[in-house]
Amino acid sequence: MGGLIGIRSVLAIFLTGSLFLSAPLLVAQEVAQKIAPPERFGDIPADSISAFSLEFAKMRLNKDFELWPWEVLDIAAKEQFGIQLDQIEAIDGMVLMPSPDPEFGLSIRTKVPFDIADLSDQMLTPVEQGAKDAQIRFRDFSENPLMRVMQREPQRVLLGTQGALRRMTSSRLQPGGEFIGLVQNSPAMFKMAVNFETLRDLVSAFVLTEENQIPPELSEEMEQIIDLTDNVLVELYRDPANALRVSLGTSGADKTELLSKSLLRIRRQLTDLVMEQSTQEMEFDDSVSVEMKQAMTGYMNRIRKYIDNESMWSIQEDRVVMQFESSMLVNYQIIGVLSGLLLPAVQAARESARQMQSSNNLRQIMLAMHNFHDANGRFPAQAIAQGEGNPLLSWRVAILPYLGEQALYDQFHLDEPWDSAHNIELLEQMPEFFRNPSNPPTAGMTTYLVPMGKGVGLSSEGLKIQQITDGTSNTLAVLDVDPQFGVPWTKPDDLDIRQNEVLDWLRAEGSNAGFFDGSVRLIDLEIDTEVLEALMTRAGGEVIPFIP
Repeated sequence: MGGLIGIRSVLAIFLTGSLFLSAPLLVAQEVAQKIAPPERFGDIPADSISAFSLEFAKMRLNKDFELWPWEVLDIAAKEQFGIQLDQIEAIDGMVLMPSPDPEFGLSIRTKVPFDIADLSDQMLTPVEQGAKDAQIRFRDFSENPLMRVMQREPQRVLLGTQGALRRMTSSRLQPGGEFIGLVQNSPAMFKMAVNFETLRDLVSAFVLTEENQIPPELSEEMEQIIDLTDNVLVELYRDPANALRVSLGTSGADKTELLSKSLLRIRRQLTDLVMEQSTQEMEFDDSVSVEMKQAMTGYMNRIRKYIDNESMWSIQEDRVVMQFESSMLVNYQIIGVLSGLLLPAVQAARESARQMQSSNNLRQIMLAMHNFHDANGRFPAQAIAQGEGNPLLSWRVAILPYLGEQALYDQFHLDEPWDSAHNIELLEQMPEFFRNPSNPPTAGMTTYLVPMGKGVGLSSEGLKIQQITDGTSNTLAVLDVDPQFGVPWTKPDDLDIRQNEVLDWLRAEGSNAGFFDGSVRLIDLEIDTEVLEALMTRAGGEVIPFIP
């Protein structure tokens, strides 16, 4: 999915998720048949971990959205993707249980018939028919074949991952159920439910892994909230007196009472924690004036009073309900405040996931290096060279067959430099193994580099494992460096320790490093320079402290 995240791709998903529709037209013969779409939510699997619905046409008519740039969005959608947003009636969607790749699907219902054949050819592949159902027509995203647009009925289109769309169109689909009913039975303009029963073990495991990062006073309350909550429902209404409603469902009245008390404690603890941290940061920041510090303190106290307002919280049957009785615009401000409070935690979670992906990339790279050694009796040379001198291509090209990229390897002219007229065309085909998801989206650039210099990294002729006398677990092979030091992945250029201080190469959050024994460890920015330099030498004989 990483290749999907770009400005154009994000806009594409937003707009196509709003509607795959061009101006009213004659639909292709096989689509024009009067095929009745399933009932609302009849294509949403009962075992979804999240379900949501947006009454899009009603949202456009709502006065609280009158300042949205609808005219701009409409023209952008029409010019770039051949669609008209004002023809959307409603959008229903779901997310399936987490897997290696996220699985989600949208069911978009429209006011008039349309044809997916009229969508932008720059974004989608040509129209194809389903192998098992000739009434199904589909187009894949050119930049991400896992994403698909699918159509069977003239006034409904499906958008999502292929696995999710197969579930939504299966004859064995089991829709509905108590969880989906939370969204289906809600009269709100927008509603979204999350199935905590299904996710409870995953959420608990995540909290456990982050236990050292969570203040002790919050940990116990979080565990109780996770154990008691079965589902979460968020609703946005057109009624200014009941604009935003967030409720947590339990399995009984006694658990609802316990959950209510636990939520009260944790929201006060979180507010105190944020205020204390903010106050401490401002206290030692000389660039902030005394007046500004006083103003910020006053604002935070006002936010605290609002969060502590008991009238917003109530128990209704088996649900703890938080309800805002002001206008929707004010509620959006509240959402912004709450998002601001949660943003550091969300960013930390995302960065943790990216570091894990970087670590997995390095494990695959080191495994490929060892497979290369098993096949050739040595690790790859620092570069694919011409004769004994002129380096042409990187070691990263040499290990492609051992990363499952034989077809890409066969396309290279190994007797030409990386930037020859032929080889430069392959730069943009960089495998995901060489891409850290935290890096800026620059095509063909990698930050996985090996040390270069006397007695470090790979040798010019190919290093044998017996030559690493410092021990493979004590010798650094590949380092994920700061993005400013990134290089074209095919270029025979790496981490030259003679050009910069080695600590300058590290990322601000620390850098993952692959060692010659195949392990991957995080190198903290606080590491001693001499220790890092010792980790890079193959036969320096240094005494190196243990790095977990």
